[in-house]
Amino acid sequence: SFFNDETKKTYWERECLCIVRERTGLQRATDELLMSKRGLTLENERSRAENEYRQLINLPDEHKTIKDKEREEQLIIMIAKLVEAKNNLTLELDQMRLRELQEDECLHHAFQLQGIEQPTTNFHTFDTLNDII
Repeated sequence: SFFNDETKKTYWERECLCIVRERTGLQRATDELLMSKRGLTLENERSRAENEYRQLINLPDEHKTIKDKEREEQLIIMIAKLVEAKNNLTLELDQMRLRELQEDECLHHAFQLQGIEQPTTNFHTFDTLNDII
């Protein structure tokens, strides 16, 4: 046959690396979408809580019930927790990007060892994710 065992082995090693690259890209896209969804959910919850809080603080004190005052306090705590969750999501995004850079280095090295041309696609986080988070 035209292909000897070494040629077949090299071919399949290269194919495996390409599959790993594609799988990595798909996993990153999935992670990015999930983080975007979480970011949007947190932002929507914060916005709703802030709107409700604004409505309550705009009530004259003489019209506020004990429940209204308790709800104001609950909303302040809720908003603080949502802001903290959003900050944690931002930190998680930063960690994800660092991990991706490390993965890219390893994959780049593996491609170099196999003599495979580097992909032109970039699997880093979407620019729109920064706007959401």
